[in-house]
Amino acid sequence: MNETLINSLEKLNFCKYRFNLVFHEKTELPEYHGSFLRGTFGTALKEMFCINESKDCKSCLSINKCNYPIIFERDLINENSPPHFYVIEIGKLSDNFLFFDIILLSEGLNYLSEIIYAVKKMGTIGFGYKRHKFSLSTVEYIDMDNSEITVYKAGNEKIKKHTTFNIKNLNFDYGNKIKIVFKTPVAIKSKNTLLIELDFSSFFKSLIHRISGLFEHFFHQKLDIVFDDYLESSKNIETIEKKFEFVKLDRYSNRREEKVFLTGTKGYIVFSGNLEKFLPFIVLCQYIHTGKATTFGFGQYEIENLN
Repeated sequence: MNETLINSLEKLNFCKYRFNLVFHEKTELPEYHGSFLRGTFGTALKEMFCINESKDCKSCLSINKCNYPIIFERDLINENSPPHFYVIEIGKLSDNFLFFDIILLSEGLNYLSEIIYAVKKMGTIGFGYKRHKFSLSTVEYIDMDNSEITVYKAGNEKIKKHTTFNIKNLNFDYGNKIKIVFKTPVAIKSKNTLLIELDFSSFFKSLIHRISGLFEHFFHQKLDIVFDDYLESSKNIETIEKKFEFVKLDRYSNRREEKVFLTGTKGYIVFSGNLEKFLPFIVLCQYIHTGKATTFGFGQYEIENLN
């Protein structure tokens, strides 16, 4: 394993938090409700932080120090469309209980309390088309072994201290044959065209783009790798098996006040070859997702070791 690369990637800290909700009435949600989560999250943040009577961010004198664009609409304060420091992972609805996860990256770890208050605010606004109300019961910190540690409990307005993770906490014990299973749709584009069928080269390019974008924004530095060497080596990784299908999801954009669509592809792909030099990127993005629309939950995958 390339220790120099690992030491460089170590700068990117992250944590996964599980938000446990209790709905006040019987609730039905679509299987994929990432857009509901993100939309209500944005509404709650704006209600919490906006002090402009017109609610127009572009004309606001406080735009550069308001937590709403810092967390939710980062392109309002940086025209280069910087990456968000959070990722949403949709959960499951069981009876009146729903959980979902938020992964906070780098500077986003400083905004956990604001995000907890925003989720509590979401409960008073209501979730989905029918505005189902809920209460936030607990927030749990997900450890590397998937154990859950409560860091916040309703009625006790304190956050329990906990550690953060980085790439040195991750497991790289994979052999020369792995299966990438996309749990949610992934949106990877080439020349502005959505790729329905992936191969190792297109998959790896998306990982590099994801991680390098985070490093350039958060740390103002480029990854210390020779990309062409990696690209050349990627040609030796064989695709053994794959199965993908096109996914099109509709959602309502509160900002644009119209229905828009999220598109991606979902399925699995099996790779075989000397994967060692690529594993830092593959394993890291298993936690922070890849492709576009990660704040909607897109680009979540799991690695299966087939050796």
